[in-house]
Amino acid sequence: MLQHELDKELILQAGEQLQDMLSPNSEDDRQLMKKGLMLYRQGSVYNVKIDGHTVKANVQDVTPVRVVLELDFFTMSSCTCPAAFPCRHAAAAFLYLYASTEAVGTYMDAWNTKAQRAILAQLKPASKLVPSVSWKEDSLESWLAYFEFEYERWAENRPRTVQQLQSLYNHYYPALKKKAPKDADLRRFYLIHANLAVLFQMLRLLNETKPGEHLLHNVYHSYLEECIDTITYELREMRKFALPFSIDGLLKDSIEVFRRLLDVSDYMQYERLSVYRSLWTALLNQKKWVTDEAEWLQEKQNEEMKPEYGLALLHMEYLLGNDDVLFEKMEMFSDAGFVVLYDWVEDIISRKNWKRAGKWFSHMHGKIDAYINSDLPYEEKRRAIRYYLDLLGDYSMQSKDERLYENACRASLPFSYAEYHHFLVNRKQFKTWAELQLLLGFELYEIDRDLLKVVEKESPESLLTVYHHAIRHEIAQKTRSNYKFAVRYLKKARTLYKKLKKESQFEIYLGKLAHEHRRLRAFQEELKRGKLIHAE
Repeated sequence: MLQHELDKELILQAGEQLQDMLSPNSEDDRQLMKKGLMLYRQGSVYNVKIDGHTVKANVQDVTPVRVVLELDFFTMSSCTCPAAFPCRHAAAAFLYLYASTEAVGTYMDAWNTKAQRAILAQLKPASKLVPSVSWKEDSLESWLAYFEFEYERWAENRPRTVQQLQSLYNHYYPALKKKAPKDADLRRFYLIHANLAVLFQMLRLLNETKPGEHLLHNVYHSYLEECIDTITYELREMRKFALPFSIDGLLKDSIEVFRRLLDVSDYMQYERLSVYRSLWTALLNQKKWVTDEAEWLQEKQNEEMKPEYGLALLHMEYLLGNDDVLFEKMEMFSDAGFVVLYDWVEDIISRKNWKRAGKWFSHMHGKIDAYINSDLPYEEKRRAIRYYLDLLGDYSMQSKDERLYENACRASLPFSYAEYHHFLVNRKQFKTWAELQLLLGFELYEIDRDLLKVVEKESPESLLTVYHHAIRHEIAQKTRSNYKFAVRYLKKARTLYKKLKKESQFEIYLGKLAHEHRRLRAFQEELKRGKLIHAE
């Protein structure tokens, strides 16, 4: 029986999460619950299976669907139907579970009571229906007052479960978005501030609730990143055109708001700093503002040694063009600090400032060795090197300086193998390509056959080196099957020697090889069987 397999508290908690996901003011949501109840009462839920806190069930509707309910984190549940989650099938499956603990009517009564409470909550005095500051589309003070007003409205009916952050994003942000100005420039800047407001409130919630790693990374992270992605998109769109002078006042007034990214929370440090840097690079890159911000940051750092202030100060050095100062200050970071430079290099390349880019890449080249020999995980270093070479490739193409790119590939091996491999093949540098295969220990059978044909045609002498290595490797294994592979490779080598018109050299090579391994009877037999040497 289900009541013996699932904890009652777990089902009740899941029920609260489901209620929090459905707006009591929405006719669509009320119809959803009504249809879910109907499916349950018709006996449409079947094949219910329980695995820990996960419940799987089939629901027979017009077509059968499969529902997976994650009782711990209901928002991670799913249904195979095309409707958005939660759907009527999820509601039906949940009511099936709820019936194992209490009467379904109890849950539906609680749902209806919640709807009535929400309606009554909206019947407030007129003084509380509007923000205290009158609405102005081009006023940051007006925007911030409206954000606070809507947050208070949300907070009065905030969920009591772990779904608070999801509710904040799904209900608070849409309310802010409705107020966005019609003017294109104002609208984009307003949406940046609206997403910042939501991000700040979500980070404060994290400060209060202190979620575990699983909840933070598997549930909450996606909502935080949605805000950051929207800010990044709107910034990118604003940068396509010169900003009108009319919003200069808004920009200057926004500096204080943007500073909150540095101290609103200890969570999401990298992401917060990335947004801060992007805002300053795209919107506030005026020498007077940057200089003032650098002074403010220095004062804050002197008062409180908070890492965010020091990292933000580095960005001000970048915006002021003080690259040597920035490089010197970066020496305090561990080898992992190599990747911190990427955002700046990416910005330099986007501005096509190739002279400055050359200086940055020369500096970074000197940091590669320490980075690849650091204790960071292999995959992390691989991703970092791949991205670095992508950036360097753009510069190399524009400056027509391939040496820097090739040197970087060499310096960052083995993490740069794929990029260096393609570089050498595309430029038909097959001798160096062959050396690369041997250096990294690739076996002949691991190399693409079509590529071998290309190398055989373009540079057969380069391929001979690879075959010589492969032959010795197979013989060293000292098994009959390996000897057969060695003989096969010897025949391929013979073809290459013949193509190079060096048959006599092959006979000398073969003779020395056979003599060197004369005591390996099985190998000698395979040489005879392959008609490479004659039977005595």
